[in-house]
Amino acid sequence: MGNKMTAKKAAYWISEAWGRDVPPSHCRIRGNWLFVWDKVCDEVECIPDPNSGDLWGEPWDSITRDKSPFNPNVDVSALLSSLDVSYLKYLEDCR
Repeated sequence: MGNKMTAKKAAYWISEAWGRDVPPSHCRIRGNWLFVWDKVCDEVECIPDPNSGDLWGEPWDSITRDKSPFNPNVDVSALLSSLDVSYLKYLEDCR
């Protein structure tokens, strides 16, 4: 339980991985995904499995901020399902 990713831990980790400061307010963890609002390109990067301990900072996908968990009106369950399906298909295809 002590290893669960938090926005503060995610911000520290992603700042190290990307080589620039990312504040905790730009990180959201939902389901198996870390969402990082990247002000440089004004997109939200979708990074899989932030609790795995095997983080590399490479986004699986990127979405606009209005379609992300940064928008309180977004159906996060539909977004998570869509990301999970595409990522699991990729993992299966890599076997």
